[in-house]
Amino acid sequence: MNKAVEKFIKLIEEEIKKMKRNIFILSKSNRGVTKEDIEGFRGIVRDKEIFVDWLKNPFNDDYDIGKIFVNFEGLSETLKENPLKLKEIFEIVMFVIAKNIKIGILLIKVCDFYFNMDIINKFHFKSAPKEEVLAFAHSKKFLYSPIKNNLTPPEKEMYQELLTVSQKSIAHVKSEVDGHEILNEYLVSKFPNIQKEDIPLIMEGFTKCGFTPKILQDLETYLNILTDKKKEPIIVPVKERCLNTPQLSSKELKILNKELSYYYDFDNDKIIRALTLDEELHVINLMQRLGFREDRMTNILARAKNVISLNPVVLYARLYNKYEAFSDNEKVKALLQELEMYFQNIFMGGDDDYEITKMCFLDTFNELEEVIPHNYEYEFEVARTLTKTNRVI
Repeated sequence: MNKAVEKFIKLIEEEIKKMKRNIFILSKSNRGVTKEDIEGFRGIVRDKEIFVDWLKNPFNDDYDIGKIFVNFEGLSETLKENPLKLKEIFEIVMFVIAKNIKIGILLIKVCDFYFNMDIINKFHFKSAPKEEVLAFAHSKKFLYSPIKNNLTPPEKEMYQELLTVSQKSIAHVKSEVDGHEILNEYLVSKFPNIQKEDIPLIMEGFTKCGFTPKILQDLETYLNILTDKKKEPIIVPVKERCLNTPQLSSKELKILNKELSYYYDFDNDKIIRALTLDEELHVINLMQRLGFREDRMTNILARAKNVISLNPVVLYARLYNKYEAFSDNEKVKALLQELEMYFQNIFMGGDDDYEITKMCFLDTFNELEEVIPHNYEYEFEVARTLTKTNRVI
C-alpha cells in the first residue's frame, strides 16, 4: 500500500481513538449532552471506521460496485483536517479514484442494478419491510431469475421497487461516475505522463466527483508542479545573499530555487497560496539557504497572511506547535489549557452550549495572540534546524 495512504489511515485511526475517548467522557459528564448527541458522534466514528476498512481491504479482482466510495466532500474535509503534504494528498486521492475504477464505478451506467445505501434508507418500501426486501435483493432468485418466470406476486412487487431504488441510486451518483470517466481517461490511464493541457479536464473530473474548493486548489497546484518540467528556476541575485551565507553551486541554486517556486512567486514577490506551519518552516529554510535577508522574509510572510484562513479554530490547529513552544510562559500555558478544553468540546455544535463554547474559544484565542510574539523568531529558529533532506512536496 502507498505510504501516504498508510499514514492517512494511521491519522484517522488516531482520530477515532480520541473521538471514542471524548464520547466516553461526554457520556459520563453532566454537560447537557443528549443520547441523540452521543449517538450522532458514534455515527461519525462508525463512518470513519467503515472508510478505514475500505482503504485497508485489498481489491480482489471481482467487480463489486456496491462498495464504491462517493463521499468526496467528507474525504476533502478529512484530508484538510490532517497534517498532509501536497504530494500525500494527491497520492491518497489517486488511490481512492483508482480503487473505485477497479471496483467497477464505470460500470454503473450499464449495469442492471446498483443500490446506494443513502437512497435505500430514505426509500419507503411498500411491498415488504426494508430488511425483507434487502434479503430478497441478495438472493439468487432475484439475481438470476427473469421477472416474468419464477417470481411470486409479492416478489415481483419487491423487484419493481428495487428497480426504482436502483434507478434513483444510479442518478444519485451520476456526477461521480462522470467524474471518474474523465479522470480515468486523462489522469489514471496516462499517469505520470500527463500534459499541461490535461489539467483543466482533470480538474473538471475532480469537481464532478465532489471535492471541496480547498482540496481542488491543492490538487491543481500539485498537477502544475508535476507538469512544469520545462520551467527554468530563477536564480536569486547575488545582492540578495548575506555575506555569511555559504556559497552554493549553480546546480544547488537551481534546485533550491525550483523547490521554492512551488510556494513563492519570484516575479511578484509573494507566497502563492496558504501554507501549513510545516510548509511555512520549509519555505523559510529554503530562503535561509538561498541567503534571503530576515527583513525580507518577514515582509513576505506578513503579506502571506492575506491568503491564510482567518478562522481562529483553523489557526489554532495550524499554529499549535508554535504556541506550545512558548508554554514556559505561565500565562501562555494557562491559555493553551483553556483553549484545549474549548477545542475538545467545540464539535458538539447545534445548541446554545456550542455557541457559548465557540465565543469563549475566540476570546481566549485573541488573548493568546496578544501574548505570543509576532516577529517570526520561532519560525526562523526552527527552520534553521531543518535538514536539506526535508521536503514538503
